[in-house]
Amino acid sequence: MEAEEIIERAVQAVNDDGGLRPFGQGASNAWHYMTDQVRTEGLFGGSAGPGKSFFGCAFEAWAAMRYPGTRGIILRHTYSDLLESTMQTFHEVLAKMRLRPGQDYWFKSQTNTIYWAGGSTTRFDYLSPDPKDPEYRRLSSRAYTRAFCDEADQLEEAGVEALAGRLRYRLTHYCHACAAQHMAVRSEPVDCDDNGLPLQWACYNCGAWTYGLLPKLLLTGNPGPWWTRKRYVCNDDGTPVELKPHQFRVLVTLDDNPDKAQVAAYRQVLLKREDSDRARLLDGDWMAERKTGREFFHAYDGTKHRARIEYDPNKALHWTMDFNTAPYIT
Repeated sequence: MEAEEIIERAVQAVNDDGGLRPFGQGASNAWHYMTDQVRTEGLFGGSAGPGKSFFGCAFEAWAAMRYPGTRGIILRHTYSDLLESTMQTFHEVLAKMRLRPGQDYWFKSQTNTIYWAGGSTTRFDYLSPDPKDPEYRRLSSRAYTRAFCDEADQLEEAGVEALAGRLRYRLTHYCHACAAQHMAVRSEPVDCDDNGLPLQWACYNCGAWTYGLLPKLLLTGNPGPWWTRKRYVCNDDGTPVELKPHQFRVLVTLDDNPDKAQVAAYRQVLLKREDSDRARLLDGDWMAERKTGREFFHAYDGTKHRARIEYDPNKALHWTMDFNTAPYIT
């Protein structure tokens, strides 16, 4: 099925629906972090169904219109994931925002890019690993203002790191507060780095002190033993990760979705899932893992589970061997 046909179906599905609802508390918190002057990357993660992808699409659409002439990118692991899920969600969001194709924006399937009336672009792409390009050099010539990685746990951390290095386009051209253009050129610096180069300005239009647009990187994903958990949520033993000053995390559950009818219906679906999936996708449990029978192997720690003791020939000696990890060993 062609991209245009899939998108047309997605838009048609919401033609008779209402517009945008107010965000839940979790999405409101994430919006704050995505518009502040401190954080540049973060995880909006949790159970299935609270609207994580919807939020990422809504933020990208807003930012593209708020700051004309900027560039955004939305990524998934594969093109089929992008086409069958995130791109449909994005166009549903546009329909709910009452934006008109052919007037407010134009979608070009040849480039998988939305061209906005104000001059911004939103590109859809995939970030699958390539053995010939383990360092993701294919991103080296690109420049974006912001990025949204949907289901980021399916991507490689190295790819996301490479993408973060490409967020550099027109960052000091705008005031973050009032969106005044040519900000750095027309405003007075109020802070400089050690070399005397300006870092912060008093906006010529609204007077707010601004760094311009920070290079915002939004990641979404579900709980699980992925790299996103170790980077933003908790370590393998469950202790919370201490975030760096430029990072944020917002963890949500299904109940954060403001569409309570959808919450009730989807909860019944998730209640039928296997125990570990139900814990992850319904309860938002980041430590829940499917039982594989190999839990002991990964939990073994020689400093805790092994000790020298004095041999007593009067006691029975039990010798246990398990080659389940490498059954070919003899």
